[in-house]
Amino acid sequence: MKKLLIGFGALLVLLIAAAVIAPFLIPLDTYKPQIAKAVRDATGRELTMGNIRLSVLPRLAVEVDNVAFSNAPGATAPQMATLKQLALQVQLFPLLSGEVAVDRFVLVDPVINLEVDQNGKANWVMAPASPAAATTPSPSGSGSASGAPAALSNLRLGDIRLVNGTIVYTDRVAKTTETVTGIDMALA
Repeated sequence: MKKLLIGFGALLVLLIAAAVIAPFLIPLDTYKPQIAKAVRDATGRELTMGNIRLSVLPRLAVEVDNVAFSNAPGATAPQMATLKQLALQVQLFPLLSGEVAVDRFVLVDPVINLEVDQNGKANWVMAPASPAAATTPSPSGSGSASGAPAALSNLRLGDIRLVNGTIVYTDRVAKTTETVTGIDMALA
């Protein structure tokens, strides 16, 4: 019995050490092009990111610096959205059962440019880069009975915040621009 407990303790120590060391061994920068391609295929827009940091314990956490999402062709601002930092933290154990429990989702210094062009088309209406991307079925199935995607039906939210945000709304049909700055919001 004593050897079994020692073996279990050693296994537990190894698992904890692997979870602590893993973020330092995973080359996160190699995933940037794959993430950017997935965003481009889904939206037809470019995504750029700065440094990415990952931690596994006690929760799965990702922080990304200097995020930029390109605007629609012909828009006034080159970027639809920029963020100084995006921080996401989710609980590990609910992920194993297919539930997403977001403990923290924080956007720091976001600048969001919403624009309606001279033809009345909004820049937040996006189309996939290729028709094949739009017609490819999702591997997760059709979703829940309510019509919501399965991932959204199993979503729990915690600390959701926007820190020092700026929203610029430009309507080129009406020839107006409205800017709201210093937005600090929390979703409870």
